[in-house]
Amino acid sequence: MTDYISTGGPVIACEIRQENVVEKLRKFCGPHSPDEALTHNPGSLRAQFGHDIVRNGVHCTDLAEDGLLECEYFFVLL
Repeated sequence: MTDYISTGGPVIACEIRQENVVEKLRKFCGPHSPDEALTHNPGSLRAQFGHDIVRNGVHCTDLAEDGLLECEYFFVLL
């Protein structure tokens, strides 16, 4: 998945700040599998734009404590 994100085409990175942001963002993105997303959350980003488990349309932070690390990676290190 890391190879796909870095070489698969354009990437748009967003830093989103809100109370309970990880929980809300995960619901908005949907399950990791686009097939599962179509069944359980058809309005989610992964249901609409995902192709398979690797090209699932969107990456979002799974753990609240990872949010800062991922934001620093995209907005400081890169």
